[in-house]
Amino acid sequence: MLNQEEPSPADSEQVPSEALQWTEAAALDAQQLRASALRQARWLVDFYRITPDELRAASATVGVSKVPSSSQAQPVKYRHPVSGDTWDGIGPHPQWMRQALLHDGYRVEELRVNHTQEDQDARTSA
Repeated sequence: MLNQEEPSPADSEQVPSEALQWTEAAALDAQQLRASALRQARWLVDFYRITPDELRAASATVGVSKVPSSSQAQPVKYRHPVSGDTWDGIGPHPQWMRQALLHDGYRVEELRVNHTQEDQDARTSA
């Protein structure tokens, strides 16, 4: 019987040296990028004389959407006469409107919602 050494569990768990070098290089790159970003941020703060209070105020508004939420729904400005799809006129044209204008032969005036005098009075009193 030949005396064969069985591999130890530690040998099977070792990471190849190439992988370690790559991981170390990536970590070094990430550290260098972070240091560079910090230098740039410091320079911008100094250049524009930004105060800590201004930074706090700016970070408090991060994530606040300028797009109207569903609770602040805009009035409908355009409606497809057949499908009933609507658009408030904000942002890019929806697909249904492009289809109606380019392929179905509708004109913008035909898709525009005509608000009656009663609707206008209700909006002005609100």
